[in-house]
Amino acid sequence: MTDGGARSSIKRAMGGLPLVAEAYQAMAAEGKPPAAGFALDRLQAALPAWQRNVESAGTHVQTSPSRRLLVFGALSWWIEYAAALSLVLSAAGHRVDLAYVAHRRWMQPTDDFDLRRQRAYLARLLRSLAPRIRLHDLSRVHVADLPPALESSLQALDRIDVQYTRQRESLDLGVRGEDQSLLELRSRRNRHAAAGILNLLKGGAYDAVVIPNGSILEFGAAYRTARHLGVRGVTYEFGEQRERMWLAQDDEVMRQDTSGVWAARGAVPLTESEHRAITDLYRARRGGQLWANFGRQW
Repeated sequence: MTDGGARSSIKRAMGGLPLVAEAYQAMAAEGKPPAAGFALDRLQAALPAWQRNVESAGTHVQTSPSRRLLVFGALSWWIEYAAALSLVLSAAGHRVDLAYVAHRRWMQPTDDFDLRRQRAYLARLLRSLAPRIRLHDLSRVHVADLPPALESSLQALDRIDVQYTRQRESLDLGVRGEDQSLLELRSRRNRHAAAGILNLLKGGAYDAVVIPNGSILEFGAAYRTARHLGVRGVTYEFGEQRERMWLAQDDEVMRQDTSGVWAARGAVPLTESEHRAITDLYRARRGGQLWANFGRQW
């Protein structure tokens, strides 16, 4: 057996032993993230200053009425953003819970030992948010049977996840098909997220769930679960324009539903400057050039 194979065997054995991974993470790893996990060094460095700013902001930044909000995050960059967003919403006077999952990659399995280390790493990193923000690690959730309508919706999401990951619509989902194992992985992950969100929403009167993207992966599972229960879902994303974000209420923001804009403005003729701006934009896209505050070359 190779050294790598031996290490994998040892990790598999230790992954089922209580508290071994957590003790290893705290003592042997000295709190550093596992190699199979992700490091949130930027978040760790920024949190103390963020929290001081929130505390010093006081009541003059608070809004009325106060709402109870559930913020969701997954993957390193979205957990960073979700933590920051949770603090901002808390500073505005809202009661905020932050739910997250501890997997590093959406398309690869995580062995139990590394997952438990990753959970311990995230719990230690995020614990300074308490008591202002309540934390929920959804990767710890026990998955029971989900309501049939939600289960059917998640089955559609599982397939979308595989199409998104493979970047093609046609999938090989036979018994030994090349896409079958990924479909099974996405099915497990999505149901963990959905079960966790379902438990939280049934256990508390949340006014809204705030979710990145809302169309794929655990983000889609969280959004579909919120809408299944009739809880408002606010989805957001970032596009090709710097210092801009997309927002949607009770809709998947990535679908870019502009029907309301067209209803309000569709019959209004463009001004000369607006027409010129659109012409310049498309000229830049055809030439692969940057334009205005756009950060992507087409």
